[in-house]
Amino acid sequence: MTKTFLIPVKGNLEAKLEVAKQNAADQGWRLEGDTESGTFSGTLFGGYEISEGVATVTVTKKPPLIVSWGYVEAQLRDFLSG
Repeated sequence: MTKTFLIPVKGNLEAKLEVAKQNAADQGWRLEGDTESGTFSGTLFGGYEISEGVATVTVTKKPPLIVSWGYVEAQLRDFLSG
């Protein structure tokens, strides 16, 4: 099941992306891209596009019972909007 989230981005996007890439690597994930678009794979799979201060994050695959969609959205919002 695919799900898309629209999340306002606040703060220094380049710095957030560097932190996200390091966190992904620490967890054995792959996060590739820049401040406009990219992909991620690990426990979750998908991609993102960022335009006019809004990130469109599409998760194309997630473990069915391990992680809820609500948890995924909350974590994305906390990171991108915080």
